[in-house]
Amino acid sequence: MDKITVITVTFNAADTLEQAILSVTGQTYPCTEFIIIDGKSQDGTVEIIKKYEDKLALWVSEKDNGIYDAMNKGIDKATGDRIIFLGADDCFSSPEILATIFSSRDHSNVDVLYGNVQLSSSKKVFGGKKDYNKLLEQNINHQAIFYKKSLFEKKGKFNTRYKVLADYHYNLELFRDDDIKKEYHPVTITLFNDKGVSNNTIDKNFFNDMVTRLVDVEKMPPTTPAIQQYFFYEGFCELKDGKSKPGLKKILQGVFYSKRKLFFFLVAVKFCLSFIGIGKKLNFK
Repeated sequence: MDKITVITVTFNAADTLEQAILSVTGQTYPCTEFIIIDGKSQDGTVEIIKKYEDKLALWVSEKDNGIYDAMNKGIDKATGDRIIFLGADDCFSSPEILATIFSSRDHSNVDVLYGNVQLSSSKKVFGGKKDYNKLLEQNINHQAIFYKKSLFEKKGKFNTRYKVLADYHYNLELFRDDDIKKEYHPVTITLFNDKGVSNNTIDKNFFNDMVTRLVDVEKMPPTTPAIQQYFFYEGFCELKDGKSKPGLKKILQGVFYSKRKLFFFLVAVKFCLSFIGIGKKLNFK
């Protein structure tokens, strides 16, 4: 029976944390441990953690260098066979979800076991079975992935160069490696808050590095539909840096060659409005 480590990273999450904690401590699967890594919150988060500390394997509250630095700290402290990262504003889909997956059969030969999430904004189920090319277009939410802990010893931990998409970078590395065994379960694992900071933040280093890798290293044609999001978002980074002509060219390329033209067009409109002060402000990290 796999021991599951649930890691939750928090910073000023008092409004949502208790629900997340209860969704973990209420699991019927018996072989779990729960770790909370807090970034020295000042809003009552620590008091909520203390309220449930008898249910936790351990917790810390200290300054960190961002979400992935905190997640890496959790990895170092985990003793489970598998690790899942549950956001402080997310919760498991049901008290039985871990038992549903791990009590049914042995998964010891699987490195990456993943499923779906339900989006809080629309209640739609997001996920599906992936291969490398499909993953290039859309990531798997880390709230829906059980990573074998030995992967982090073999492949390293999250790259903190990437401020909001280090998990995406990590997943791409895993799916690029045919020796890593992946398995999809068509179940909803987590109720996911899709209104968080990452949805209004562009990870400049991630998109810049991915364009270079995909075109220069993997030799993909720049017009490949599956990689247009990287040009599209890099274009906004270049606009931000004052490079108007190459930035607009990449944004238009992303819209024109993508299989999801309407989606990228609407995103472009949203982002353009944010640039002129209408709508939610974009962050570039």
